[in-house]
Amino acid sequence: MVDILSKVKEFRASLNEEMFNLFHELSHGQKPHTLFISCSDSRVVPEVITNSKPGELFVVRNIANIVPRYEDDNEVGIPMKSAIEFAVLVLKVQNIVVCGHSSCGGCAAMDFNSVDESIKNVYIHVGLVKDEVISKVGANEHLGNSRSEVIEKVNVINQIEHLMSYPFIKHKLDNGEIKIFGWYFHIPTAKVFNYNFLTREFEEIK
Repeated sequence: MVDILSKVKEFRASLNEEMFNLFHELSHGQKPHTLFISCSDSRVVPEVITNSKPGELFVVRNIANIVPRYEDDNEVGIPMKSAIEFAVLVLKVQNIVVCGHSSCGGCAAMDFNSVDESIKNVYIHVGLVKDEVISKVGANEHLGNSRSEVIEKVNVINQIEHLMSYPFIKHKLDNGEIKIFGWYFHIPTAKVFNYNFLTREFEEIK
């Protein structure tokens, strides 16, 4: 069993003067440049992928990086909707990234409807977008070498479409005040692919 307390001790021991100064500065407030929406998967670490320091990213995570539509009344989506609202309207982030990844269990559950209903909240959560995502797979087979990869990438695109249903995001995007990105993290190679809205392809960030 991993001793999580020892991990904290290691963190404290590793801090240098620069990091101490950074945390002191951040104690007065935050001003992140990016809202990063990702899956809760432990293999996907936004700060590592973007080589970011504390204070740069406002990170919101859930299974399969799902973004509820603005008009959805389902209470399951309130935490995510409130986080988006806070990041965009209060913190005034400049970017929004929706990041999916390979070997995503949440996306696999969408395809095979394999979530045990006894895990009721997971079942409800994945069900928010399951039918919508799977219905778009056939028209987007060019996006991947396997059905699972296509589903994972379609899911990213679908959540960006959901973001566009937020009036304040659409307004800022139209006015050039914010940028939206769709990313796909390929775990085996640690490569990150960015969605090109013109070509409708995921292109490796090099």
